[in-house]
Amino acid sequence: MGLAARMSGSGEVFLRSAKLDELDKRTGAPPIPIFMNANVGSKVKKVERQPHARYDFGNHANQFTKEYCYLQYQLHPHKRYAINRIRAVWSAGASFGQASHRRTQVMRIASRSCNIFGMPLMLTILAALSMSTSMWGQQAPEVNVGDVRISGLPDDWTHRHLFFANPGSADEASRKGVFEQWLKVGNDPRYVMHQLKRRYPAQGLAADAVQMRFIQAEGVAGTRPAPVLPPIRRLRPTMHRDWSAPLITGAVLPNTFPAKYSFSTASTPDCTNDYVVYPTGSTGAATAATITAYNNLYATTCAGIVPSVYWAYNTGAAAVTTSPVLSLDGTQVAFVQSTGTAASLVLLKWNPNTTGRVVTGSLAVASPNVTLAAGTFTSADVGAQITGTGIPAGDTISSVLTPTTATLATAPTAQAAEALTIAAETVAAPGVPPAVSNANYRTCTAPCMTTIAFSGSANDTNSSPFYDYNTDTIYVGDNSSKLHKFTNVFNGTPAEVTPVVTLNATVYTVSSPVYDPVSGCVFVGDSQGYLYSVNSGTPGTVCTSGTFALWGRSAILGNAAANDGIFDAPLVDSTAGRVYAFVTASKTMTATGTCAANNNCLVEFATSTITSGSTTAAPVVVQPLGTGGANYKVYAGTFDNVYFSSADGSNPSGNLYVVGNTNVNGAGRLYRVPITNNAIGTPVNLATLNSGNRVWGSPITEFCNNGASPCAVTGGVTTSGTDRIFFSVNRGSATGCTNTIGHGCVLAYNVSNPASVSFIAGLSITATTNPGCWSTGGLIIDNSSTTTGESQVYFVNLNGNSPAARPTTCSAAVTNRTIQAVQASQAALQ
Repeated sequence: MGLAARMSGSGEVFLRSAKLDELDKRTGAPPIPIFMNANVGSKVKKVERQPHARYDFGNHANQFTKEYCYLQYQLHPHKRYAINRIRAVWSAGASFGQASHRRTQVMRIASRSCNIFGMPLMLTILAALSMSTSMWGQQAPEVNVGDVRISGLPDDWTHRHLFFANPGSADEASRKGVFEQWLKVGNDPRYVMHQLKRRYPAQGLAADAVQMRFIQAEGVAGTRPAPVLPPIRRLRPTMHRDWSAPLITGAVLPNTFPAKYSFSTASTPDCTNDYVVYPTGSTGAATAATITAYNNLYATTCAGIVPSVYWAYNTGAAAVTTSPVLSLDGTQVAFVQSTGTAASLVLLKWNPNTTGRVVTGSLAVASPNVTLAAGTFTSADVGAQITGTGIPAGDTISSVLTPTTATLATAPTAQAAEALTIAAETVAAPGVPPAVSNANYRTCTAPCMTTIAFSGSANDTNSSPFYDYNTDTIYVGDNSSKLHKFTNVFNGTPAEVTPVVTLNATVYTVSSPVYDPVSGCVFVGDSQGYLYSVNSGTPGTVCTSGTFALWGRSAILGNAAANDGIFDAPLVDSTAGRVYAFVTASKTMTATGTCAANNNCLVEFATSTITSGSTTAAPVVVQPLGTGGANYKVYAGTFDNVYFSSADGSNPSGNLYVVGNTNVNGAGRLYRVPITNNAIGTPVNLATLNSGNRVWGSPITEFCNNGASPCAVTGGVTTSGTDRIFFSVNRGSATGCTNTIGHGCVLAYNVSNPASVSFIAGLSITATTNPGCWSTGGLIIDNSSTTTGESQVYFVNLNGNSPAARPTTCSAAVTNRTIQAVQASQAALQ
């Protein structure tokens, strides 16, 4: 910024910079005097604006104040934090504009920002400013976290595995000696999104921008009128399925999640721009999409067809059976697809669906292949299927040259003018996004896609990609004990980092990884029961190398038989420095707590437990979750709102909920595992979930809903808002379930009071026959709203089909049923 201070003979100090010099030159104004009542040498303890100074800053006040704060802050030891925070504050302030009736709030935020380290700054200059009001009517600003901009809220499987307990204030972190860790948490976009979705205030660089968003959501900022919402309905006794949409006869994993994008960081439902992505689990073809998205999601708010196909694509002769992830702005999707023997990472820029219609045009072998005599093409037609005499079956529009000419993916035979049908995309008539090279992906116009084959032609049937927003990097495992890293995924030229990391000399199936931005480690398990720590290549507090390489591993945690191990991603709390893994059938382990042989077992590690080169690291705490067994997989649980609200995030207390006892007929259990000062305690059996057959429980998703306000905790109980968990089981025995062979059930529980957890509702769905199997994938929850139809549950209903990678302990393979994309209303749960 080139900021400097110059002292005059009278003791005045003038604030100078190239920008202010230019400003003074244009306006003819004198230099801005400020008074320093401390040494002007190496340390300045106090800086105050000279009270009698007069200056008409006009529209340049933001720049002056930013640079004024910068002058004060450059003496603080944590300069990067201080400077970036000021930039973030004033970026937010400038984007909002400062209309006269909102000036007080902006002054309060700016004043606090310039005093967070106890250095008073007189911002009385703001009181006399004359500022434009024009920007208040515009869309609310993005939330900036360093160089990353958050405009909406992507929500996918990764947000259920990387968590952030309350990091506390900068002062608290400094007193504890963990300021650098605190800074990493506060500067992570996932932490900010976590706070935005839960309506919690944020710490760190984006604190004030987040507060601005909440002000806007409450109608204090901006002149845009609040939407007119329908009245709240009476609560229903059971969960209600708002809609389901067919996804062809595919299969996905039991821990495959949809991915939801909410256009507003204030979680205000948007019928046009909010969408949810579902993998179909079907091999791509002209009659089968591999991945699809729906918008117009909210039955009580949106007009027209609910839901509507937003887009649907065939991305190749391969199937997507694991979870997709979204770019920060929601314009791109990444996912893994497999031919059955080899996997590729697919990067997709989508475009909204075209309008199906009939046009008239002639065909030619050479480009342009189609010339219209009646009707026009639009950019939305790219990728859409087109039919007519002379056009090969399943052909698509590869490019639109002009409003009346286009080229096709496969050249047609020449034809005179005839009726041509451009098809709107559906899962049964998908579009085909033009494929481009990795080098051209960054600049290609949507829709377009690129693929990167896994190094070594590896296959992947169990690992979903984990995306890091700060470094634009994806990590994903494979079926041969390797971890892959892809860089410049959405914002540059994507490529795989080689060599890949070999986790184990013996070949095991790797589960989904989780990258911890504080420790710098990637944590991942495998089917045998090892937990690995991998140097991400971005140095942190534990994994300090700048090279992508294995850091260390645990001792074997499974009972040494095939498929005894870890089949889901661990839960990682960056603030607390903890990793929790879920072992299907444990060996005998005694740490703090004991797991017997073949128990479902919850194991807790510190992020630093696995040291460099270790092959025998042991968990710090273990707790049994009932009887397990090979292939009777236990999937990840989740924390409650009490945990996230802990006053001391470095030693949080709360609860973790998980489905266990997976290898006993008719006795699947919901466990509450208490956490006290960062250590798991003895699990509490809350409920028997099913009767007959194994429980086949899905992962658990938690969401605390208090409308436009954050949920509040008093004395270890959520007292404002309702904290709920959602999951599915086989042959559920609760109200709303059908407890017979061939039925599964989605369940919801109220966990606001951990000492008195209560059942809310059940939704019966079709499942496989005896002995049963998983009936759904994982569940995504979207908006925080108390208005009926605006806070929903999304999941894939397997509808009686077998899941992908079906273990032999499940029912015989069923592949002829149409799986479903489902939205279930929370109306009964509010």
